[in-house]
Amino acid sequence: MDLSKELSQALGKHSIWKNKIKRAITTGQLDTIMDIVVDYHECDFGKWLCSNEVTKKFSGNKFYEEIKIYHKKIHEEAKEIVELAKKDREKALKMFNESTLLLQFANIVRRLAA
Repeated sequence: MDLSKELSQALGKHSIWKNKIKRAITTGQLDTIMDIVVDYHECDFGKWLCSNEVTKKFSGNKFYEEIKIYHKKIHEEAKEIVELAKKDREKALKMFNESTLLLQFANIVRRLAA
């Protein structure tokens, strides 16, 4: 599989992850998502990103290193949003919808594929 296709699939999986979080905030079923929020190695994108094959292929690449940093930040922000949602779902949903980290992350991933 070529890199562009791999990255596209990996980003698609992160979109699914994002939708699960939004749905959990909206419905209040926050306990069901804590495992995929807390550990950025455990989501499908994180498993791909940290796989031996990808690490070997891109070790030292500045965009790859940026992606790892942003990916971790996204999970940290998601954890913060989920914790807020336990107290105030409306504020958490607003924070979730206003986040620009995923857009920045997607832009960096696209540069890696270029």
